[in-house]
Amino acid sequence: MEFVQGQKYLCMLAPAFAAEFEYPEIVYRLRQLGFDEVLELTFGAKMVNIAYYELLKESIAKGEKKTWIASPCPTLVNMVKVKFPELIPNLVPVLWELWLSYVRNITLITNVYSLGLVLLKRMKPKSLGLLMRL
Repeated sequence: MEFVQGQKYLCMLAPAFAAEFEYPEIVYRLRQLGFDEVLELTFGAKMVNIAYYELLKESIAKGEKKTWIASPCPTLVNMVKVKFPELIPNLVPVLWELWLSYVRNITLITNVYSLGLVLLKRMKPKSLGLLMRL
């Protein structure tokens, strides 16, 4: 990834980084790399959890007996789409896009990246990391 001079960049940091990096040192390091803002994903997760709760409450009120699959993880969503397409209707249609839009609106930054630990096919320590443009 290259930072373009004159553009602003935001990093949304997964909470799992607290296990590997000192806080707030990780924030300072990300800013030294070129990110203008660093937000913790837990803030967005709380907003999404509220939306999940409302969805489940409505589903139960309608008498649905549906097994929902939480969908914040791109790896999980991709696995469902590729290996279990019959389960696509069970993916919770919440609202990371709305959270992302909210973040872009309050920060006025369009270059938003998510930095988190993702379990890949083989759980090799060197492959447990992902910077993903949102």
